[in-house]
Amino acid sequence: MLSAYQDSVMPKNVYKIATLPKPRKMLGLLARPNAPVVMSNFIQFREKVKSRRFSGMTSKEAYSVYSESAMKAQSTMGSRMIWASEDIKKIAGSVAPNFQAIAFLEYASPKSFLKFALFGNHDSKARLAGLEGQWLLASTTLEESVEKNLSGVAMVEVFSIKSSSNNRNPDWFDTWKEVKLKNGGKVIWEGSANSQLMGYATKTPSIIVVTQFPDIESLQSVLATEAATIIKTLAADRLEDYLAYQAYPTDKYQDVLSQGAE
Repeated sequence: MLSAYQDSVMPKNVYKIATLPKPRKMLGLLARPNAPVVMSNFIQFREKVKSRRFSGMTSKEAYSVYSESAMKAQSTMGSRMIWASEDIKKIAGSVAPNFQAIAFLEYASPKSFLKFALFGNHDSKARLAGLEGQWLLASTTLEESVEKNLSGVAMVEVFSIKSSSNNRNPDWFDTWKEVKLKNGGKVIWEGSANSQLMGYATKTPSIIVVTQFPDIESLQSVLATEAATIIKTLAADRLEDYLAYQAYPTDKYQDVLSQGAE
């Protein structure tokens, strides 16, 4: 069972999105090991597209022009799309942005990401035409499923857990994972959020989890549990903030990566 922990004076989290990263944060990536790094992308589109060039398009369609050019550029860089969705609904986290796309893209190394960001052959004007703002987190994979089923529905969760002296997750985190598994959930990807490169949350995110469910009823059963209530109301020990999004996965970005590599 999850035990309740209430901190009535806990200040609310503040989220900010941005269109450009902070140079100091980007350069900080050079201190990371020469190993794969996952960029966790949380994206919000403009209400209206901002550019005559993309007149007649929605902001999402304009951004897709950038996305396709970016995937083609990365197809020869060893990048890999872990998971993505463009059909999203927020289910927890009242002050968080209503993101409309989420993607977890693995780069071969931090230097590979910087090379793409600074010198990559991608349509940056299409990106700015469609993008209202982005929350970009440099992350490290902790767990990943080899087989990813695109049927069903997923839940993307972002946990802001206060660190402790033993640097371990609280007991309720594993209990919550068991609740999801018992209701048909399967961990697709879990990663540690290491740094906020673009946009930020004042309550620093620590863990991101993508769990796939066979159907919406299974997800709703999980959300109806006492365990879910304790987490959504931030009544779990050391939990400073919690976001959750219902999302239907897509493989279109992976398709573009594969085509570009041919």
